[in-house]
Amino acid sequence: MFTERDKARFWVKVKQKVQCWEWTGCLNKNGYGTFNLKEETLVHRISYQIFHGKLEKNIQVLHKCDNPKCVNPDHLFVGTHSDNMKDKVSKGRSRHFGRRSLYYGVTWRNDSQKWRSYIMLNRKMKHLGSHLTEIEAAKNYDKIAFSVYGIADKLNFPLDWMPLPNPPKD
Repeated sequence: MFTERDKARFWVKVKQKVQCWEWTGCLNKNGYGTFNLKEETLVHRISYQIFHGKLEKNIQVLHKCDNPKCVNPDHLFVGTHSDNMKDKVSKGRSRHFGRRSLYYGVTWRNDSQKWRSYIMLNRKMKHLGSHLTEIEAAKNYDKIAFSVYGIADKLNFPLDWMPLPNPPKD
């Protein structure tokens, strides 16, 4: 599978720290290490295969440590694409969902430790802001949702908290 020369070329680009063993070579646009063995391959897959054997193409190598440069075999485990997405959501790294809120348009972000408000426009998520409290995020969603949709059926709170424009004078 891997020649001794391939392994030597690989390990010379790894900086072993106490926890993560970080790749010091090329990185792709998502921050994952890459290495050329006939074709460009993700380095955490190579590390896993050196220690555990060949992988099927549809099997992914996931990080326990969430460090995309890490090649420490103790930090790696295998799963399907579905497992990878569930892991991403459970760790709050998903672009769309962290910990779900009871309010429309609000999620918790583990990376920033804040509540995030968002709205879906033309099938795309639009980030509305980060907030210290879930209520602030829900109110921010309501304000934008009402201005965009003009209806109150999918708001989190009654309209009495939101300032409405004054009616025209006769």
